[in-house]
Amino acid sequence: TIKYWVMRKAINIGITTGLILTVILILGTMCRIFRPADTIGANLTFTIIFISAISTALWVAMEHYSKSNLPTWTNLTVISIIASLTTALLFSTTSFIYTKFFSSGYLSGLMEKSSQNWIERSYSSSGIASQGEWTWYKTPWNFAFNNLQVMLVVLFVIAVFVAFLYYTKNRSKLSLHEGHNNHELIF
Repeated sequence: TIKYWVMRKAINIGITTGLILTVILILGTMCRIFRPADTIGANLTFTIIFISAISTALWVAMEHYSKSNLPTWTNLTVISIIASLTTALLFSTTSFIYTKFFSSGYLSGLMEKSSQNWIERSYSSSGIASQGEWTWYKTPWNFAFNNLQVMLVVLFVIAVFVAFLYYTKNRSKLSLHEGHNNHELIF
């Protein structure tokens, strides 16, 4: 029953971390919507801040977990996977709700910017119009599904990498506690 409790705690921390990451991603996306900057520097800065925020939230979650449990690779991976799944599902659902009910013009604005970028880069405008991918992104459901796919991959890679770094850094804690089932002193 102890293993069940430890795994349950890892799952709960993963879900809570997923909720926190969803809020971070939504706030960051809203900042991008209301203060757009289409320069390479702004996009790079935004990406670095996003990855840093996600990594920091995951690291703090693993620290919180490690206060009462040993940081095993299995439990840290469970936290990472559950946080990634929760965040991807909630963020994609939010993007669907936003594009479907709150800002129906958001997708057409994205398509217009993308078309303009293609034209500025000297791609043919007829090539843009004939590609089926452009029309695929025009529906909120497809946009949300694309977000889900991208978020699952990106979050999973970041989360497992953070778990690996955390486990590597704190592996020495495991060796200190191995073989000691009872840490109480009896006088």
